[in-house]
Amino acid sequence: MIKAIIFDFFGIFYTDLFWTWLEKKLPDLEEKREILSQINQKFDKNQIDEEEFLRSLSEVVSAPADKIVSEMDEGATFNYSLVGLLSELKKKYKLGLLTNARSEWVRKIMEKYDFEKYFDSIIISSEVGHVKPEPEIFEEIIKLLGVSKSEALFVDDRIRNVAAAQELGIKSIIYVSNEKLMTDLKKQALI
Repeated sequence: MIKAIIFDFFGIFYTDLFWTWLEKKLPDLEEKREILSQINQKFDKNQIDEEEFLRSLSEVVSAPADKIVSEMDEGATFNYSLVGLLSELKKKYKLGLLTNARSEWVRKIMEKYDFEKYFDSIIISSEVGHVKPEPEIFEEIIKLLGVSKSEALFVDDRIRNVAAAQELGIKSIIYVSNEKLMTDLKKQALI
């Protein structure tokens, strides 16, 4: 029986700033994906500061470091359509938010949209030093929510994160669209 639903943030509720920006900037993104992933992971784990993150990105992407953040924010959107779903789910389940991100960035966005109130527990990778798909970050959110792995459902837009959760015994859904998420939740009799 599911008692908690854990959501990713970027790519579901808010535009994935990093990868969306890179897709616009780099026609040869696939060739540089590994180095960019490493830079992003170090930033998300709080192993490098914002200045070093932007400088490293600037070198790989050939973009001015002082313009990167504003360029990432251009066109970013909040998925208001899912907020109503969260309100409904919160009546029956504990809700968790589990995201790979820099704390200052995501907390600022959540504050702007008064978003934290929907969640019983929030884990941001830079605050705990682990990123998805590392098992430790999933263990931490399960512990905070006070449920067992078999009592949790995880929703993420990245297949590797969903696969990692499933390997730990956490039921998971890959997020593709709002409509598909609703269908998947109905199939599991959660809504």
